[in-house]
Amino acid sequence: MGAAGKARAKQVYDWSVILPDYKALWAELAEPRAKDSEIAAPADSQFADPLRDDPFRTFVGYPTSTISEDYIVRRRGTDVELEQLVRFDINSAVGGLVLDVTQMRALLATLPKADEHTSVGELLDANDVPHAPALRAILWLAKLGIVSLSKPAD
Repeated sequence: MGAAGKARAKQVYDWSVILPDYKALWAELAEPRAKDSEIAAPADSQFADPLRDDPFRTFVGYPTSTISEDYIVRRRGTDVELEQLVRFDINSAVGGLVLDVTQMRALLATLPKADEHTSVGELLDANDVPHAPALRAILWLAKLGIVSLSKPAD
């Protein structure tokens, strides 16, 4: 029975069997995709990368609060650290989710000086950048310790 089970597993589950089946499926799916028009185009608010959903939607249930435009932003990093951040390889993990390098430099340039603060809304208004990626960039800056975020005083 053990030998028969092993033989069956090889016949059904071996990569040499599975890959051709997947290739056939991909070819079958490619035919209608090539000739049919898209009937359910993504909405403007829908995230475009199917492999990485919008983290605001994915983790909406996790935070104790959601960042808003009245949150206070304080600089914690120096100009040198900010420039290193732009070139830092770890940022490839958020590529496409946050601002591009040029937009990130513009955002970093408008951060307040060490003894000052601004709001998230003022920071966004000072830059002509897409809203959602800019919010993600601010959160990424906070994660890396470049800025601190705090709720506004009530």
